[in-house]
Amino acid sequence: MFILVSLTFYTFVSSLLTEVPPSIIYSSNQKEFSHPNYYPQDTKVEFKCVATGYPPPKYKWFHNDGLILDDGRIVLNEGNLTINQLNYEVDDGVYQCLATNEFGADISKIIKFKTKVIGKFIKDPSSPHMKVNGTIGRPFLIPCPTSSYFYPKIFDWVYPSTGDMFAPLKQDGRVNVLSNGTLFFGYLLSEDVKKINNRGGILCLIYSGDEIRKSNTYDVTAIKGTSLDFAPIFADSISGEVESILGGIVYMQCSAIGKPTPDILWMHNDQVINPNDEGYRLKHANTSLEITVNNRSKAGSYKCRANSFNNGEDIAISAEKTLIVDSKPRWVIEPRNRYVTPGSHVHISCLASGVPKPQHQWYLDGVKVKASHNGSTLTDGILEIENAAGVKLYECHANNSHGTIISKVELTAVFTTTTTSPIKTTTVSTYRETSSDEDASFAKDSFNSSMNLKATTTTTTSVAILSLLLHVYYFVV
Repeated sequence: MFILVSLTFYTFVSSLLTEVPPSIIYSSNQKEFSHPNYYPQDTKVEFKCVATGYPPPKYKWFHNDGLILDDGRIVLNEGNLTINQLNYEVDDGVYQCLATNEFGADISKIIKFKTKVIGKFIKDPSSPHMKVNGTIGRPFLIPCPTSSYFYPKIFDWVYPSTGDMFAPLKQDGRVNVLSNGTLFFGYLLSEDVKKINNRGGILCLIYSGDEIRKSNTYDVTAIKGTSLDFAPIFADSISGEVESILGGIVYMQCSAIGKPTPDILWMHNDQVINPNDEGYRLKHANTSLEITVNNRSKAGSYKCRANSFNNGEDIAISAEKTLIVDSKPRWVIEPRNRYVTPGSHVHISCLASGVPKPQHQWYLDGVKVKASHNGSTLTDGILEIENAAGVKLYECHANNSHGTIISKVELTAVFTTTTTSPIKTTTVSTYRETSSDEDASFAKDSFNSSMNLKATTTTTTSVAILSLLLHVYYFVV
């Protein structure tokens, strides 16, 4: 009898001590993978994730909201994620590790990851100096030479110097670099030609991560021209629509050729944007506009106007682009754990807001619940269960193009109602940052999940109960 009581007591106490929700004690961090530490194309990278808990946690990795599956190129081993033969088209983005067991979950911090592709300029080795002609007083453009593919890519034009040092070309309203890398002069001056040739020419640079490639050098020959004024025309303009989430950064570029040099003016919803306005940054004589999307009021129409006084009259041309501010899903109605009578008819609501409008999907034990599935029906995020039985674990997923949130719901069907202490829930949130660490359009990211999981016993509570039971045990025995 003594042995039986002892074994029963030991089994009960052990169950208390082994209900430990996961806690991530180590994971790869953002610093390991941040700029300028882009990873070269076709190499491999490994992300690590280690968690404590009992039963031992199971691991899942997410990339840009989606669950990562082992396919050979991508290898999952416990908490480690290895990606072989990196490909910027599919591997760039936001990564997170999720550790779960039946008593809870823990989520790692996000990791923003970028791959770089380093191409080369296609050069003529027999002609390191390229010669181009420019007409004085007229527009003058030099395209950045043809190159193999680069990603990411930033252009600049510089004067050659000693070693790897370069002297930057000053950009203003008349001289600028277009978004495709072309160097343009609204109209060429003889002083421009003299300066370029006295400094040994001019060349195009392409930056990709922490790497730089340089083109052949251009020398310019001046051709005598007229000094007649001419009306402005756009060399680089805006049109259409662009989307951003809150916290993102949007870039717009607008350059015009004309003589005299056109003045560039930016407007938002027909209101002039000033350099000191919050959330805006104007550069290169107003040819470049940087918008920090810190609130929804930044949405709307953006207009670029190029004004010039030409032949005794003011001439203005304009171009327009619409900024749409989106948002990640957020819970309006988040489902919770429920206790119901067996055989009862149950409705569980799940509703999230966001732009674009989120789509809702229910899962039962990891399997997607269809419109009519095993006595369950779905209508606009509402799960209807005809005959509740046993203990079932459901998940509601709400997602749009900017993120996913997840809520786990335990539905328990019991015949009797007993007084119990409140169930402790642990909310786990993940964030997809698209703001401006990268564009940080990818800028605060990259996805947003929240998960409510039962954590019925904590270590502190278990130790307290164990201490009490030990006193009772020794008193009785």
